[in-house]
Parts: sequence; structure tokens; C-alpha cells
Amino acid sequence: MPSSVGLALSLLLAVFCAFYLQQPATPAVAEAVVEPQERFTASMARTLAASVAKEVTNLRAAVTPPAAGLAQNPDDLLGELGAIYPRWRGMALVEGAGERIIAARGEPVPLDELDRTSSHTATVRPLSLAGHGVLLVATIPLGADHEGRHLVACIDLSSSEIPLDERLGQSVLLVTATGAAVDTYGPAPETGDQALSPLIRAAAAEAAAGRTGSEVGSPYADGAAHGATVVPVVAYAPLAVTEMSGTLGLSVVSVSRASIDREESQWYPLVPSGALIVVAVLGFVLVRAALVKPVRRLRADTIAVASGVLDRTIRTSRVVEVRRIAAAIEHCRARLRGEAARPNRRSALGLSIRHAVILSTVALFAWSALLATTVGLSLPAVPEAAVRQRAVEVSWIADSVRRSLDEGMSDLKVLGRFSARNQEPELRTSMERLAGREIRYRSVYLVDQEGRIIVHFGRQPLRAEERLPVDEEGLRQANTSGRLPVIFAYRSLADGQRAVVAEFDVEHISGLLRQSAGRTRIVDSGLRTIADTQGYLAFQELSDDSLRRSVGEARTRISGASVMDSSAGPSVVASVAIGGSSAATALGWVVVAEQPVAELNLPENELRRRALVVALLGAVIALLHCVWQELMFVRPLRRTAAAGERLVDGDIKSVIYPVRQDHVGTITSCLEICRQALADGTHRLGDVRRPRGKPAEIRPLRSAVGSPKHALIRRES
Repeated sequence: MPSSVGLALSLLLAVFCAFYLQQPATPAVAEAVVEPQERFTASMARTLAASVAKEVTNLRAAVTPPAAGLAQNPDDLLGELGAIYPRWRGMALVEGAGERIIAARGEPVPLDELDRTSSHTATVRPLSLAGHGVLLVATIPLGADHEGRHLVACIDLSSSEIPLDERLGQSVLLVTATGAAVDTYGPAPETGDQALSPLIRAAAAEAAAGRTGSEVGSPYADGAAHGATVVPVVAYAPLAVTEMSGTLGLSVVSVSRASIDREESQWYPLVPSGALIVVAVLGFVLVRAALVKPVRRLRADTIAVASGVLDRTIRTSRVVEVRRIAAAIEHCRARLRGEAARPNRRSALGLSIRHAVILSTVALFAWSALLATTVGLSLPAVPEAAVRQRAVEVSWIADSVRRSLDEGMSDLKVLGRFSARNQEPELRTSMERLAGREIRYRSVYLVDQEGRIIVHFGRQPLRAEERLPVDEEGLRQANTSGRLPVIFAYRSLADGQRAVVAEFDVEHISGLLRQSAGRTRIVDSGLRTIADTQGYLAFQELSDDSLRRSVGEARTRISGASVMDSSAGPSVVASVAIGGSSAATALGWVVVAEQPVAELNLPENELRRRALVVALLGAVIALLHCVWQELMFVRPLRRTAAAGERLVDGDIKSVIYPVRQDHVGTITSCLEICRQALADGTHRLGDVRRPRGKPAEIRPLRSAVGSPKHALIRRES
């Protein structure tokens, strides 16, 4: 029976709900806290490695094309390179196997760290100095015309510009494969820390194997936080420079501590499971009382009449459809006995089978809706560590955009050097190489005093041919409307008649924003969109009040993140102004990122998704139960009731066909036998279509005058 199947499915769903909605007994750090730290660490490792490769590549590009002219004046060369690339702490030109110093500038270069395995390829080696962090020593051959000569330069691996949050106890380490820290940013972990040391060693080993990920420690009570339970989180990523020979053999490891103040009840899933059991049982009882029991009783009575037992009174019912059919069978029984038929008093009052089915279905739908709304749609509280880590992540993205813009200015300084030396062919060759080598540019070109393009490399420039600003150099946003934003860096050349311009590729800038989850945008001083990670539309104004307020706050402070109600619903919103240099600050850009709370990888969100799955399954079971009952029983029973009323009204010619061979089909067949008996005589009873059932005793049917006329089979339900 469908009611039994529906009950079984509902009980199985209740068991599934009890197990599927269960939360882990041991509280753990939410992935929403760990994932931003993993992205931050991986992005930091990529950026540091790319920065090293960029500095070495720039230095190599600066000395190799014009090496013939520069090698004659080594002191001027080093002075020029030091002015263009101030990050290099010391430089030296060396010659021969004994590394004879030809010229030197800045701090002494550790010649003992030279890579003697390759004399034709640029190499870089790390050097750990006490109190100075990690020093990278780069060796660059000058070229075939100066065989045996090398430029040796040293540079710090990174600066103190890494954004950290002290409230997270956050620090960044540069470690070797054994886990030994060679440089630290932020509060250094204590030596021998039983909670962190094993995690750092494990992270260093994983990163040395080229893997990126995180390690989560065991919870412990933090005395500094009034006994709060905290968990150490260590994220790691390898520091690999693949653009040149040599390996750094270092990894970036970030350390933070996340507090745990959430205690989930293991008995919570039993509440919806118990409610579902109650709903399922009550629905089953209701359907059995309104459908199964009355139909079975009616089937027994109709079989008796169709078999020729005419002295048996037809039992009535409070169910409308059953009462209508019973009235029709009673009418036939009275007519066949020769009695005057009672008037057919039709009444729609009472409980309909359809009402019972709908009521049980609505109860299960209500349970599903209640589970979906109370659990499936309720948003969780976002851990403070996740919000703070989000602010750190967006700060790093803003700093990545700033570095890309500043590196563009540095590239133009290199090009300006060729003009100062009146080396026009080298200038154009370097411009062409720069446009082909650096993906940050869409076009590099020369312009005259009126802004007209003299020669360009790369794609067609988008900037209108108009005068450049009067400043000698700078970064500018050329437009506030149009198909694409035009962002360019420029620098006047030494002749005062020309300038070199580099247009930035907006897609490259958007790629820097994709290091973060959620939607991240750059807006200008007019809150117009410059770059976007989703549904990009240039210069679309930031209309959401929460985001506008966050951007306004970012212009007055370094960074910030909070949970706000945005157009996407409650979201973690972080905004950071792009600053750090006068050129980048002049743009007035702000990075604003939003991630809906519903998308965060929180245990509560996982519970929400699971609750929605269970609610959907409940709704499917309710729908299947309703459709099955409607098609299998309700409609056939109502059709039989309508046919019985037509028979009572005198239509004894229309054949009554059963839909299927079941209880309702048996009732319909018996009604058809009664119709034939009314049309042809009582000898048709029990003789035309034999209803299904157990055979019973054969007894004579007495006529109205008391003589037996026909033997009928009496069947019982």
C-alpha cells in the first residue's frame, strides 16, 4: 500500500536526518579561517618568488643589451643601476675565476656565495645573515663580448610590508626544509613551543616537496586570552624561482592562532528526526483511517452484494467517496430484493479521501519547510578570526596591485636611461622586449610633446593622443567612461621632447584580484569600477550602501573588514586603499572585497546545506506520496462514486469499467455486476465477472416468493 511505503520512506528519512545532520563531537577550526590563510601564504610565496625573478630579470636586461658600452665605465654602470633599482643593497663587477673586483657600489658583496656551477646563466642563492634576514646573491653574466665578467648583486628577500594582524598572533617565517627559521615577520614563535614546532617542521617538509596546504594543531587553553581555547594554524607554500638557475630551498610558513568558542550539541539532529517520525506516523494513521479501512469494509460489502447476498445491509461511512458508493450499492441491493429504493440523498459533508491525503502531504511539506527555514536558511555567526584573516588577505592583494604599478614606473626609468645616453636603437629594442616580456602591459610606446604616438609595441594603445600631464613622471587614469579603463605610466625622456608611456592591461590587474575568494573590485575616487572579478562592467558605479561605506572608511585607515548587509546578503566586506607610493596613492584606488556569509566554509553552512538536502528529500517523499495516492486510489474511487450515482439516477446502460485490479477495481467490478443484474435480472449476480477473494460456501438465493432460482458464490473480503 502507498501509505505503508510512504511511512517506510519517512522513517528512513528520519534515520538519515539523525546521522546526516550530526556535527563532529570535537570542535575544530572552521575552514573559513584556514582557507584565507592558505591563499595568503601561497600568494605571498608566489609574489616573493616573482619579485626575485623580476629584479634579477630587470638587472640582466639592463646590463646585457648595451654591455659593450657600459663595461667601459663600470662605476657609472653601477651608479646608474643603483639609482634605478634601489632595492639592491650592493653591486660589484667581477672578472675571472678568482673573482677580481673591477668596480663595487653599496654594501660589500659576499663573493663566497657565487654560483660557480654555471657561468652563462643568471643564478640566485639565499644567504642567511644574523639580524639581517635573508640576503639573495645574484650572479649575472655580462654577455659573450665580455666573457668571464659577471655582475654580482645582493638584495633582501622581502621587506617589512607584509600585512599581519597581531590580534591573531600572526607571524610569517622563511624556513628551510628542516623547519629552521631564517627570517621572521611578526612575533616569532618561542623556541621549543610544543604546539607549534612539530607543525612548522611538518609544514616545511611538505613545502620542500613542492606542496601547498596547511597544518592544524590540537586545541589548548591560552592563558593570555583568559583561558580561551585556541588552535594553532600553520599554512605553507614553497618559494620557487623557476625563471633562472639555482634554487632558493626556502618555504613561506604563516602561523596564527584561532580561538574556539563553539560547542555543538550532539542531540540536535534528534529534534527534527523525532518530529518527522511523529508527522509520518500521524499521516499514516490518518490515511489508514480515512482510506484503507473504509475501502476494505466497502469492498467486503460490495463483494457480498455482487455474489448474491442481498440480505446484508451495506455499512455507511463518514468518508464522502465511500459513503457515495455505499449508497449506490445499497440502492442496487434494495432494487434487487424488490424493495422500494430509498431516495438518493447526496451530501458532500464529511471527510474526503483527498482531504486526508492532502492533509498528510501538507504535514510532511510543513516539516520540510520548517527544517529549511529554521536550519537551512539561518546564517551563522562568522568567527572573528575569519574576518581578521580576510582583512589581511585583501591588504596583501592591495599591496600586490601597488607593487605591480610601482614596477611599471621602475621599468620606465630603465628605458629613460637609454635616452639619457642617446642610445635610440637600444631604447626601441628595450621597449619591444618589455612589451613582449611583461604581461602587465598591453602597450608600450613613445609620444611627442602633443601626445601623438611616434612608435608603439604590443597591442593598439587605448589612450587618446593628447598632451601628457606636466609632471616628469607619474601614474594616471585617463578616462572615467568608455569600454575599458585606460591606466598608464609615463616618464619624460632626457631630450624633453618625448616621453615613454606604458598602458597597463586591465585583465592583468583583475588577475591580481582573483587571488581572493568572493567578489573583489577596484574602485576609483568616484566609486567607479576599474577592475572586477565577476561580471565586469567598466566604470559601473558602486551602488551598494554597505560597500560604499566600507570604501569610505578605507580611505581614512589602512585596512578593515566586518560583516555587513550587502545586496548579496550578509557578507564579509573588506576594503583597503592602495597606497605606499606617491604615484599609486595619486590614483585614489580602493580594493573592496565581499564574500557572502552563506559561501564561507563554516560548519554551520555545511549544516545548512545538509538541512536543505534533507528538506528537499522530505518534500519529494511528500509529493510522491500525494501523487501516488491521488492516481492509485483517490481518482479511481471518485470515478466509481460518480458512476454509482449515475446508476442510481437510472443509467443502467453505461458499462462501468474498473481502472486496475486492486481494492478499488474490485469495488468497481462489483458495481458493474449490480448494474448488469438491474438490467438483465438477478441471475447475473455472481456469474459474470467474479471478483477476487476467497471462495466461500454456496448457498441458494431465495426469490421474492421464497423459491431458490440460482446458485451464487458468496465471497468475503
